[in-house]
Amino acid sequence: MTSATSEMIISDNARPACNRPLPPLKPEHKSDNSMTILLFYQYIEPLWTKAEHKHAIKKVIEIGTQFKITGRGRVGKCKLRFLIVVLYTYNMNMMFTYLVHKSNEQYYYDDTAREGLNCTLTGRPEDIRAFCQGLRNWKSVFNETDFKLTDGLPISKMFKALSIRKANELVAYGLAGDKAPSLKKFAGEHLEADEYHDAMQDPETVIIDVRNAYESAIGAFKPPEGGARLIDPKMRNSIEFPKWLNSDETKKQLTGKKVLM
Repeated sequence: MTSATSEMIISDNARPACNRPLPPLKPEHKSDNSMTILLFYQYIEPLWTKAEHKHAIKKVIEIGTQFKITGRGRVGKCKLRFLIVVLYTYNMNMMFTYLVHKSNEQYYYDDTAREGLNCTLTGRPEDIRAFCQGLRNWKSVFNETDFKLTDGLPISKMFKALSIRKANELVAYGLAGDKAPSLKKFAGEHLEADEYHDAMQDPETVIIDVRNAYESAIGAFKPPEGGARLIDPKMRNSIEFPKWLNSDETKKQLTGKKVLM
């Protein structure tokens, strides 16, 4: 919680679910009229083989069906890797409304790829947690996944069915296959949310908002006065990001700077 004159950070709440127990369900969210939305992605390295990819799709559907999960999942065929730490912030309730609207128009979907799994799912709070644990029990790599759960949403907003599909990339940046660097070799430093907050104080730092224009309009980073500089590429689609990043103007803005994403 922050304000112009004071701030309070609860460090434990700033920690992701990676390699930790899933967040407990609060008593006020134990209702027959509420549901939970789950967002996550997990990259796999090395890539799944074609046989492993096929099995992954089957297994995710199996676990989802077992726990009555609905929503959409993406299993991609290629790999994309960020070189710098990435942090997303947004108003979850507004974003959920947007996702449901887009899914009804068949514009939004989550898929499975040989590079991993990207999902937006809904279900009863206990069932969503059981689904996450099911993934962890299936593959240990999902212990590393930052499962983002939002409880207490109206059950009327649940997706109607579960759909898992193949895709070339988990996020469509147009960096398929060998165009994407290895996470194991080139991954940047991961910062916890409170550490990221501290890093924004540095005036020699720039923050790149890698979300699309709609998401950025909902809510954006607000570096302190005299601190980091925010750069918004104003992308309509993720595929515009590589071109923006490689432009001379962008390179000039990033030269000699510490970059947060």
